[in-house]
This record gives sequence, structure tokens and C-alpha cells, in this order.
Amino acid sequence: MQNLKCRCIIKSIGKLQKECVYRNVKIGAKLPWLLDQGFLVCFDVLRKLDELGVFRLLGEDKTLEFVQWLCEYTEEEYDTNPGEILYGLGAKLKICYMCLQRKDNVDQDSMCKECSDKYAPPRRK
Repeated sequence: MQNLKCRCIIKSIGKLQKECVYRNVKIGAKLPWLLDQGFLVCFDVLRKLDELGVFRLLGEDKTLEFVQWLCEYTEEEYDTNPGEILYGLGAKLKICYMCLQRKDNVDQDSMCKECSDKYAPPRRK
């Protein structure tokens, strides 16, 4: 995991937040011990497929089918988390990590509005 870098960043005056970056992709404040090898392999594979334009060639339906299979298989076999696997890519592919469905309203956290309203904690004002 030599490509995993964690650092503290200043989010606002007087507040520090831990930020993890894996291969130049910010993966939020996840702690390194939560990042298992299964997640990292899937993370790399999906980004490489995207970089090579494979998802454009597959089209939306086959991309969704592949991502659903990958998330479900690795979650069952290797205890990975679809949210970790799709982090930073769910919005681009328009696939929600909670319901694993294609939605037009997937946010940067890879969650559709419906799942966000249902599962996400309320935001403080």
C-alpha cells in the first residue's frame, strides 16, 4: 500500500481533518486499516477500465451489469464495500453505491438522491 498517503488538512480555521489519498484520488477521511487489499484492487481496476474507455465501449447497461456483479461478488467473497469501490467514480458512471442502480442524480459521494434522503445522516446547518 505504498501509494496510500494520509495527511491532516485544514478544513476550516482551527479544525483539522484526516484525508487519505490513494494514487492521487482523494478517498476521504477513511482510516488506513479500513482499506483492505480487495478494495484497492477493485479501486484500481475500475479506474483503469475508465481510463481505457472500456465503459464507453460497453455502454450503460453492460457497465451497470459489470459494476453490480463486481460490488456484489467482492462484498460477499472479500468483505469489500461498494461505497469504497465506487468512491469518486459512481457519479461519473451514474451508479449509486447503496442501491447499485443507474441514476441520473448520483452525487460526488456516489449516492443517488433517493438513497441519500433515506440513509444519509441529516446535514448540520
